[in-house]
Amino acid sequence: MNQLQLQKAIHLSEHIGSDGSSVWTMVHLSEEHGGGEGSKNDRRAIQAELMEQDVEEKMQTILNKCIQHHQAILSFVTKLEAFLKPVMLMQLLGSMLAFCVIGFQMSLIPIHTESTKFAKLSVSLISALVEQGMFYWFGGELLEESYKTLNAAYYCEWYTANSKFRKHLHILMERAKIPVKLTAGGFSTLTLENFSKVVQSSYQYFTMLKAVHNEDTD
Repeated sequence: MNQLQLQKAIHLSEHIGSDGSSVWTMVHLSEEHGGGEGSKNDRRAIQAELMEQDVEEKMQTILNKCIQHHQAILSFVTKLEAFLKPVMLMQLLGSMLAFCVIGFQMSLIPIHTESTKFAKLSVSLISALVEQGMFYWFGGELLEESYKTLNAAYYCEWYTANSKFRKHLHILMERAKIPVKLTAGGFSTLTLENFSKVVQSSYQYFTMLKAVHNEDTD
């Protein structure tokens, strides 16, 4: 009878709510009619079962919110990528040209006679580097956080959760395997590593332009 009452109490707790009032009523009836140590054990078992259900519900609620937030981020990045793709491509080409031209102009200015002009060009070059670098910096941060999403899902205590939680978490992890990134024209990902390549390319063009200029002056 105690085992049957325990099963009925757990069944009622799943349909009545989290307050568990009907469950405790049944427990008290069990104590009045059955009494003894068995009823106390039943009550402890019901408490443990309710606590476990409550924890699983909270975990599932948190996971659902994480999935919704992740989907919102993916939707926003997709729209942002569609808007920034051609813009960042033009800015990338313009920045490479600006780095090269400003650097070439600075190399032609005698610092001891035209220090003011040299300082203005230096400020312009630094401003262009910072402006372009900000896009690549935050693009790299976005990519890094997308990798952390997969790691966070993997290292949570999914092995203690129920099958529904593990199934939803697996779906989240499969989507998180695809990195969230922004690109310039769809071929250059916005990261600091690629920004360094842009600067190196600009410097190569600068040295080539400088060599051509030296040949013409000679």
